[in-house]
Amino acid sequence: MAKQKSTPAIVPIINENQVIQTWEVSDLKPNPINKEIYTDDDVEDLVESISKNKKKILVPLVITPEGIIISGHRRYRAALQLEITKLPVIVEEVAKKDMEFRMIQYNVYRRKRYSEILNEIEKLYSYYGRSQGRRTDLEGSGEKIDLNAQIAKIVGLSPTTMSNLRTINNYNPEYIGKIDEGKTSIVKAFAACKDKIKEETKEKAFYVTVPMFSDDYKVYNKSCKDMAEIEDKSVNLILCSPPYYKMRTYKGGKTQLGHEETPEKFIENLVSIMNDCYRVLKPDGSFFLNIGDCKDKGKSLNVPHKVLFELLAQHEYFHIQTIIWEKTNATPVQNFKYLQPSYEFIFHLTKSMDYAYNEDVGRPFLLGHLPQFLDPNYKKDATRKNPDHPVYGEHIPFDAGILYDIWTHHDFLQTSSFQQVAELLDDDEDPHPAQMNSIVPILPILLTTKEDDIVLDPFSGSGTTGLIALEFGRRYRGYEINPEYYEASLTRLSKFGNKNPEEKDSAK
Repeated sequence: MAKQKSTPAIVPIINENQVIQTWEVSDLKPNPINKEIYTDDDVEDLVESISKNKKKILVPLVITPEGIIISGHRRYRAALQLEITKLPVIVEEVAKKDMEFRMIQYNVYRRKRYSEILNEIEKLYSYYGRSQGRRTDLEGSGEKIDLNAQIAKIVGLSPTTMSNLRTINNYNPEYIGKIDEGKTSIVKAFAACKDKIKEETKEKAFYVTVPMFSDDYKVYNKSCKDMAEIEDKSVNLILCSPPYYKMRTYKGGKTQLGHEETPEKFIENLVSIMNDCYRVLKPDGSFFLNIGDCKDKGKSLNVPHKVLFELLAQHEYFHIQTIIWEKTNATPVQNFKYLQPSYEFIFHLTKSMDYAYNEDVGRPFLLGHLPQFLDPNYKKDATRKNPDHPVYGEHIPFDAGILYDIWTHHDFLQTSSFQQVAELLDDDEDPHPAQMNSIVPILPILLTTKEDDIVLDPFSGSGTTGLIALEFGRRYRGYEINPEYYEASLTRLSKFGNKNPEEKDSAK
């Protein structure tokens, strides 16, 4: 099933003047339009949840004065199975020409298959009276509005994702089912369409409307000390793990970062190299810096915090928090006078306390994200914290979904998005000797960016951060000074992104 990633533009509003009535189920009629858009065959989960709630349906259906259902077909079908005779409803007058649009509005937060979202998209294009382009009269505003962007917001996708999804449906429609089943992603399915698009372009001798390549990723084979290719305040998230002090060699010789004579010189060089990060970060952007410590003759050097304090001294960063990344593959100690190191630091820095943060990722089941209609006559059981809910399970969660500042492999496995990148974690073509663990970028990307945002790794290596960014519909920028790792990153990224590796134009 598809998971909506961005906040929809239109939310179904039920105002306080609308009265909840009780109607006989026998007087209700399914809307034939519903079958043209949605698949309601499987309601067993809803049946089970309603049964646990003593066969009470708390979220009212929305119907026309004639009893035709606008919203609530799954609840209606579940009621029939459970032989429920009466249901709470709200009666709403909807013009025939607006029926499809209103039904899509009411389903804006529904968990949908991408095949259903495609149906919504086509219905919305039909509703607005044309298949593509711009309208000057949307919503009666008289302003010039991008119709494609407007429809993308309504269905909860980015314009790029929506365009790619329609292209897949046009060239390889069989992939839509695979995306719904979680067997592939939109990015990979779109990449599989490129050959067909190219062939069609040659045969028809004109350019197709879908771009052959987007600016999904750009990697530069140079030091990140000067990121002139990237505009000021244009990056949403910086995520990096620079070389550690005296830990590994990266084929850069004795002058390479991390091989300075003293830790103080390493800290000075590292902070200097990361100077440009502050310039390119957006005012509401985030900077996640992963760095580990090391010892000299048994003494801890405290490099991570010295780097942190120097960054705070030189730039107007806010230190939001220190995250502990608990490692499952820590380097074994050779001296039993020391405890086994099992963690590294990830510092979260921002330019402002008003930084972008996706609350629905951090706390995915907040009450504010659930339907607001609860039985007003419900009497709370003193032994239970929260009432039953007919859709979200036996209890309405209150604190479920809190993310803690100690990150373990197990925590990531519990995230619903982890499976989407499972294939990326089994990549044996990475030549980098110290590539970032593939699970580390997941939460920073999901927590602080949305689709089409730009993710930057100034120490790109073989592009692991880029792979995760692309998989979640973000754009990627990377800097890698080593030619071998740079070429390896282009090879890996080309499997998932829509950018021609030969294009060397500057970042937009």
